[in-house]
Order: sequence, then C-alpha cells, then structure tokens
Amino acid sequence: MNANIESQRLQLELAKAQNDAVFQSDRIGQIFGFIASAVAISGAIYLGINDHVVVASALAALPLAGIIRAFRDKSHGEKNPS
Repeated sequence: MNANIESQRLQLELAKAQNDAVFQSDRIGQIFGFIASAVAISGAIYLGINDHVVVASALAALPLAGIIRAFRDKSHGEKNPS
C-alpha cells in the first residue's frame, strides 16, 4: 500500500515538473515574440521616417500577421476544444 502511495506521489511530482517546464517554455516564447515584434515595428518606424515606405510596410506586416494569427487561433481553440 505504501509503495502505491509513493508511486502516485512521484507521478504527481513528475506531472507538476512537466507542467512547470511547459509553462516556462511558453513564457520564454512570449518574451522572445514580444522582442522580435518590437524590433520589427521599431525598424518599420525608422524606415518609414527615412522614406522607405514599401520596406517599412512589409516589415510592419510581419508582426501584425503573427498577432492576428495568435488571436485567430485562440478564438478557434475556444469554440472547438479538443
């Protein structure tokens, strides 16, 4: 009986460690995504100020597309949880 309880406790600790690792990985991805978006938008602003409007528009479209996709995927996930 004690071995079963100990086994369940170890499984619970392992599940918690996996959950923490996934959460940390997601958080790191969010931070790097924010940094990449901020750099792209800053570059687009700089290029726009220096009369490179076409390149600035293309550069600004990248983070905008990522943000739209993130929100679209999130809304689809809420409608069809699987």
